[in-house]
Amino acid sequence: MEKLLLIDPNKCTGCGTCEIVCSLKHVKESNPIRSNINALRYEKQGDYYYSIPVVCQQCETPMCKTVCPVAAISGLNPDTGAYLINEDSCIGCRLCLIACPVGGIHIDEKTNKASKCDLCDGDPLCSKFCIPGAIRAIVKNKVGLAKKREAAEKMSKAITLIAGST
Repeated sequence: MEKLLLIDPNKCTGCGTCEIVCSLKHVKESNPIRSNINALRYEKQGDYYYSIPVVCQQCETPMCKTVCPVAAISGLNPDTGAYLINEDSCIGCRLCLIACPVGGIHIDEKTNKASKCDLCDGDPLCSKFCIPGAIRAIVKNKVGLAKKREAAEKMSKAITLIAGST
């Protein structure tokens, strides 16, 4: 069943748990720098702190795959819908990194090869361990439905808030 990771930056606390579980799963060490998800943090001193989980969105037309000169990004896992990187073929040229519109690819510091989210073979650990619920794994064809429900819930809360203040 093809899945996508639905990100809600408003719920992200910047705890880094997603980065830790990802690196433990894929490189067998607790090293957020080698994680396939990155909690991008922004802070304005003394004013606010904002964090956004950045991860491959498994694009319909993946630019990373298009620009790869050695076709290292070729395999689409039919069970998960994730594009996979063949590390043996990757030459570390970084073209995929430049082409990715969301910053979902990184170059592993130890292997000097491209790395990205593979959806943990259909069971993304980052979403399982994200306590605030900023990362949710959903079935790909239900993305529209999930967004509509979310919008309806926000509208319902707004109406309740307005009705309660009169």
